[in-house]
Amino acid sequence: MDTTWYVSNHFNMKFLPSALEGARGARNLIDLIKTYFDWGGSHIQFNCVSRETLVDAKEHPQNHKELVVRVAGFSAYFTRLDGGVQDEIIKRTEYK
Repeated sequence: MDTTWYVSNHFNMKFLPSALEGARGARNLIDLIKTYFDWGGSHIQFNCVSRETLVDAKEHPQNHKELVVRVAGFSAYFTRLDGGVQDEIIKRTEYK
């Protein structure tokens, strides 16, 4: 049986902030990163933002000027995106 693993060059992951809380969340993230690179990974990007933060950034952009999000193959400042793109990012960030 062929047990070869193939790892893409780019690995993008989204997390709710609550998934990374505390010592256990930090340990899980460290283990994930270590395993990815142990298996030959070469690039990883994490996005960790809640729906509430994105909605607030859309309503109050002056408070979130440094918020960067993954769009579609590139990263951008959330508050500089068109409202329709912001809505799509908010929609795809709803995990619950």
